[in-house]
Amino acid sequence: MKSFEAPRRTLMGPGPSDVHPRVLQAMARPTIGHLDPAFVGLMDEICALLRQTFRTENALTFPVSGPGSVAMEACFANLLEPGDKIIVCANGVFGGRMKQMSERCGAEVVMVNSPWGRAVDVSAVEQAIKDNADARVLAFVHAETSTGAASDAQALAKLAQAAGVNSVHYKDEAYRFGLGSFKPLGGAYAVASLLLREVAAATGDALQRFADYIEVD
Repeated sequence: MKSFEAPRRTLMGPGPSDVHPRVLQAMARPTIGHLDPAFVGLMDEICALLRQTFRTENALTFPVSGPGSVAMEACFANLLEPGDKIIVCANGVFGGRMKQMSERCGAEVVMVNSPWGRAVDVSAVEQAIKDNADARVLAFVHAETSTGAASDAQALAKLAQAAGVNSVHYKDEAYRFGLGSFKPLGGAYAVASLLLREVAAATGDALQRFADYIEVD
């Protein structure tokens, strides 16, 4: 088998994007073990920088070795148990992916569908929460790359907080991450996001933050 020579491309789509030369240089350095003190020190530094990005001191803010969908599914796997009820908002591809992940966790899924290309309908979500008082989690996509629609994360998080449920925010950050979009939301929530675009990172990197949970019996 011949050695693979990747052709040079200028990547202008929603992802992947061109990787910054400094990132490529770092990836070419010698491999060290994940328990190596040097690696642990680097991880601590990266987590500190991510907390600064998220505007939080929460220790559960960390990178994930996988694409944004891995970080998204990790949120559901840690928040849902079989039989739990979750309200999922869908206004594009990734809302549908949230539904599939929740079903794989054995959850009962209540869908709030909004037209593609439009923000999630906050009033419809409010009604769904009223109609499903036993819901454990509210999930929505902040910025839908598939359509370019941005939803009101503050308003949706406040609905979840007022109802006493956890919320999962997937920040599909084709155009939001690094643009001042991370704000403290209050309440109990988890955020998953990918890194490859605005920070010019390699494909297969994501980040995650968990705030305090609300335990629902």
